[in-house]
Amino acid sequence: MIKTKFTAYGLAVAVAFVAAVMLVVVGTPNEVSADKGVTGALSQTITNASGGEAVNLKGTHQSGKEACDEGTFAVAAPTGGTVAAPTDAACATIKTTVTVLNKTTDTSVTVASTTGFPASGSIIVDNDGNDNLATGAVEVIDYTSITKTSIDGMTRARAGTAALALAVNADVYPAVYSTITIAARANAATTTNIADASGFVAGGTTGADIMVDPDGTIDIIAASAISGNTITHAAGTGVKALGEFVVQISGDNTDSATAVFTRTAATTTSGTFTYTLTANGQTSTKGTATVSIITDKPTADATSATVSATEPKALPVIVSLTGSDTTEAKSTPSFTMTKLPTKGVMGTITAALCTDVASAKVGSVMTNCTSTVIYTPLLGATGSDSAEYTMTNGGETSVAATITLTLPAAAVVETVAAATGFDGTIVAGVNLTTHAGGTVTAMAADAVAAGATSVSVTSAGSFIVHVVGAPSFVNQAFTDHFTDGVPAGTVMLVVK
Repeated sequence: MIKTKFTAYGLAVAVAFVAAVMLVVVGTPNEVSADKGVTGALSQTITNASGGEAVNLKGTHQSGKEACDEGTFAVAAPTGGTVAAPTDAACATIKTTVTVLNKTTDTSVTVASTTGFPASGSIIVDNDGNDNLATGAVEVIDYTSITKTSIDGMTRARAGTAALALAVNADVYPAVYSTITIAARANAATTTNIADASGFVAGGTTGADIMVDPDGTIDIIAASAISGNTITHAAGTGVKALGEFVVQISGDNTDSATAVFTRTAATTTSGTFTYTLTANGQTSTKGTATVSIITDKPTADATSATVSATEPKALPVIVSLTGSDTTEAKSTPSFTMTKLPTKGVMGTITAALCTDVASAKVGSVMTNCTSTVIYTPLLGATGSDSAEYTMTNGGETSVAATITLTLPAAAVVETVAAATGFDGTIVAGVNLTTHAGGTVTAMAADAVAAGATSVSVTSAGSFIVHVVGAPSFVNQAFTDHFTDGVPAGTVMLVVK
């Protein structure tokens, strides 16, 4: 008879027929009972989003199959707010895959990851990787230790299976096995007696798979109940002889969901609700989730800007808006004007650009944000002006901060210099006029007084230009043209 091998699992796999539910906060699993599992009194901190925020639900159960049986979460009895029906996420079966080809004699195998596998125990390998243990070659293996990517200390070909050259991508599952203690069960039998039923899972209304090796061919049977060391199941095939092995996939399958919790009022800082997980036809005991809601407000910073007085009409100025949130990671942050200036116009605030200094978790973070807005003063505005703005993040809005705007002390008045020597007043733009005559130096002084930037004359169909204020070599052609001075009545183009 093959000796039972299950003691290495201990309580890690002696899980209930259904899941033990937990609310994800730090990822530590709850303890589980031997019947329906238990839920823990766990908590999660959420932000104060106006539409509520998702609370993460997670549960574990054993299906005893290659595929995870999807569980269903339910929530009830909320206080301090409302909680929406959970949105289920996909259920995941604990398994890994072989990554390095192995020989039949190898006592260590390299795998993608051993996350979720017990520190020691047994595995069953679907060597052809077809996700179907009923067809193809399988091997049951005992092991004594694991690393992150290896299963070590193997005893190969356990429970009557044959040692196989483990192929790359072969599926590897945690397993539990025992041996048949009553011989020659007919193929129509509905019970199987084994030496040790510890760790085996009954599937309730959906069934869990036990695998028997009648006559060297794997027979997969849906187990519906376990009593003592007797497994009740559907009729299988073949004759189940004394000493044959019975094996089942073990390990915790992971169910998860999210449920949006919305607080009752702006002053609410906490809430609770109960939650359960139903899987394999069984419902867990109720657990209580405590929700803590961050209500600390962000901070908008006082800021200032100075308007230039170098032009007759004061120029627009860019105003920087900054703020921070010491308790929440960025959650749709924005800046809003709450008081407009009286001596100018504010433009559109740019989208907030934010950086989380440390975002390991909500409640341990500094969110710094910045935006800009353009302030355009009214014509002739002087003295000072002001405005106010707030920062919003995660459903909370800061106290208003002040924008201080410094304007010119007095209105800048444009003065027009007398156009000495030129006929008429020189205005902004291009002027066609005549000059009263004189030396080139005197004409240049007249151009400066008129506020001109250049003076041009034509000769033989070409322009000769005098650039006001330029070095002498730039204007040498103009000076050479008027060696005897500028004649009175000379037609000129004056640009101002």
